[in-house]
Amino acid sequence: MSHPHDQTQALVAEVEQARAQLAASVSSLRQEFTPAAMGKRAIGSVSGFFTDSEGKVRTDRVAIAGAAVLAVVGVKVLFWRRVLTR
Repeated sequence: MSHPHDQTQALVAEVEQARAQLAASVSSLRQEFTPAAMGKRAIGSVSGFFTDSEGKVRTDRVAIAGAAVLAVVGVKVLFWRRVLTR
């Protein structure tokens, strides 16, 4: 039969270990979710969308994105011209 003091020491050690693991997890999450880290991930995913596995630009996707931007700008210009001429 184990001694109550030994059980207490084992529980204290277990709690200290859990606390250390929790602190490490919180620290890791803080580093992962800083604005700089989130920005790096976003830039990586956007650049990954416009490049292939060899790092070459995917002109088809660039053209589609460019056309979409031009369409949005064109619609806004037409809308504002219509609003201003009333």
